[in-house]
Amino acid sequence: MFGISFITPWLLAGSVLIAAPILIHILSKRKYRIIAWAAMDFLLEADRRNRRRVRLESLLLLLLRCLAILLIAMLVARPVIPPAGLIGAAMPTVPIERIVLLDDSPSMAAVAENKTAFEQAAAGLVEFVRELSRQRQSDTFTLRLTSHPEQPLFNGEKLGGERTADIIQRLEQLKPSDLSARLDQALATLETSLEGTTGRLHRMIYVVSDLRQADWQPSAMTVAATDETVPTEQPLEPRIGMTGLTAPDQPGQANTGGAGLAPMLKRLGAKSEGVYIVDAGGASGGGGGAENLAIIDIAPLDKALAKGVESRFEVTVANYGQSEVDDLDVTFKAQGALELHGRIPTLRAGGVASVPFTYTFRQVGSVPIEARMGPDALEADNTRLYAARVNEGVHVLLVDGDPSSVRGRSETFFLDYALSPPGDVPSGYVVETVGEGQFEGMALDRFQAIFVCNLYRISEDRLKALRAYVAAGGGLVFCLGDQVDAEVYNGLLYDEGRGLLPIKLTQIKGDDSQREWVNLGLEAANHPALEVFGGSNNPFFKTIKVFRWWGSEALEQESRRAGEQGSEEGIRNPQSEIRNAASVLMRYTDIDASPAIVEKSYGAGRVMVITTPTDGAWNTWPNDPSYVVAMLETTRYIARKAGDQGTQAVATPIHFELDSAKYAMEAKITGPDGETSSYAATPAPDGKTLVVHNPDTDHRGFYSVALTKHGGEAETLLFAANIDPAEGQLQRANTDALQQQLGDARVQIIRGKASLTQATVTAGLEVWTWILLVLAGVLCVEQLLAWAFGRKR
Repeated sequence: MFGISFITPWLLAGSVLIAAPILIHILSKRKYRIIAWAAMDFLLEADRRNRRRVRLESLLLLLLRCLAILLIAMLVARPVIPPAGLIGAAMPTVPIERIVLLDDSPSMAAVAENKTAFEQAAAGLVEFVRELSRQRQSDTFTLRLTSHPEQPLFNGEKLGGERTADIIQRLEQLKPSDLSARLDQALATLETSLEGTTGRLHRMIYVVSDLRQADWQPSAMTVAATDETVPTEQPLEPRIGMTGLTAPDQPGQANTGGAGLAPMLKRLGAKSEGVYIVDAGGASGGGGGAENLAIIDIAPLDKALAKGVESRFEVTVANYGQSEVDDLDVTFKAQGALELHGRIPTLRAGGVASVPFTYTFRQVGSVPIEARMGPDALEADNTRLYAARVNEGVHVLLVDGDPSSVRGRSETFFLDYALSPPGDVPSGYVVETVGEGQFEGMALDRFQAIFVCNLYRISEDRLKALRAYVAAGGGLVFCLGDQVDAEVYNGLLYDEGRGLLPIKLTQIKGDDSQREWVNLGLEAANHPALEVFGGSNNPFFKTIKVFRWWGSEALEQESRRAGEQGSEEGIRNPQSEIRNAASVLMRYTDIDASPAIVEKSYGAGRVMVITTPTDGAWNTWPNDPSYVVAMLETTRYIARKAGDQGTQAVATPIHFELDSAKYAMEAKITGPDGETSSYAATPAPDGKTLVVHNPDTDHRGFYSVALTKHGGEAETLLFAANIDPAEGQLQRANTDALQQQLGDARVQIIRGKASLTQATVTAGLEVWTWILLVLAGVLCVEQLLAWAFGRKR
């Protein structure tokens, strides 16, 4: 009836101490022995006159002392007076700011019992607003979404009348976003907004979420391995976007000091009247079940997607559930083509499997690709998009250090024919051949592999460009011959093991008259570039004659750190690079087993050196069938991958560079919703490139970028934005462990939309400050009366 509740009601047990002053009062009564004494008659008469007054004074002191103990018990129990009840109705209403942080991540769209967690949460908020408008019209309503916590959807709105109807209408129209719930960032933004408010305000904070483990706790999920070879299955690694109560900060998220969510929730509880974590998931709401499949990746297996050449892809599916799935059908479709179907016979619980697809592109440019599977708990992760950048082939640059106009005499003649033979059937490689003069000033970024063939020397400026190219992932092959200046190569390129060249050159070996020769022998038969030649009975290389080659010192089994590999400082300062171990892939059959092909990693790229020419001047290799296969496989292995440049996660800005000599400065970007916006390209500091930057990629789907060349020719680039694959992990957080980490903070976990509505009633005014003031007054009055009464006596 009175509606009084207590935050710590068990502490009211201290009120039994009221008996203490009563017992003291009773026990303090003295027992007198009656002795007849005539002089006492006068005293007894006086006592009879004053007895009533003394008794009233004692009872008054006893009442004050009992009241003090009762107030102390209520003080530690912290009573809360809601608006309902007789006492709450008699007290003045204190306005409360109701702040709701709503999780609108894709996982909130998971279906359970024909409803989603987001539908449950939205319905609860509608009832929440209606209840507030009926009982607490003086309160205000603030709503923030985890997708954009810095932009409140409603900010301090007063409820009542038409405004309430408008808020309810907008709540009913809300849909889940494509952005993951960065709870640490959202809570940090909310905490910052509270600090910026002046004055004493009463606030209640509600965090409405599906309480996924991936959002609230570190994932401990492990997956089973499989014995199957096709499709492959491997352990499922944690994906981006997994924050936890004790997880460290992640890139792109707000800095929370590495402490996680629990300290932030505690601080919010201390700065408000309390925090409610509203569980919109579970069996009674959507998204509680853990049974869900997700397509987590579309990956090209080739270094470039080439027109007219069969391209290989893998579509990877994860089973985030607890049950094994059999006979799973996956479709793969490129724009304008028929669907291709792949099948996963069995996908174990907690495992991943990859389905292979092959497709031949018939045009150059951007091609949208979509992989899809059947419906399950979460529809959003059943589709994944890929923006294929199709070229004429892998772009390869051949630098000819010994050019010749005579057919077959040029240093790169046979290599050019091996990679790009004449005819109508494309090889998948686009080859450009230049001489030393052309090579000196040309841009290298558009090439995926570079062969430097018998070049006399390399300038310091060109060396700096090559270092940057390889460190960024490019592939570089040195083919040595009689034009090479060993002193320059050892000084600039080898640089005591810190440079690009994997070996230190000594002298030219072999027979100049070509009467004696050696053969080639495999050293690393399992190497990706040479595994095709593996096997004890493989006839390749046995008939190749090598007459001359460069002797060398290889850095085998040595790896000494001298700085940061591939960093900007490493590119600027050779002394700060990693001295990597060189791997010998092939050797000659001479007495010294001299290295024939040596490889080394440099930054994100690779460098190879072939110690004999590829033109046949010192060997018979170009006349052997193994030559074409070896050059194709070596190029395929060492080339930089360039097929997936247009695929990214939602909320990742579209950022790319253009050649200012070819393109105009305006780009038009059309998003998945069909809206087109114009963006002005910004000139880069080098003056040669234009930078296009579009940060508005909050929706999954394809983004089409329309570019115009200076001649008026139009060109289109395609980008694909996908949701975070971790959204498909619907495992629920352990609420008991979560509450244990929160301790005795003013944070409660409540479940379902009904509990959210109840929170509007139970949330009332704490009166502990008033109790403290009354207690202080009672103690002061008791002390003053005790002194006054005692003085009279």
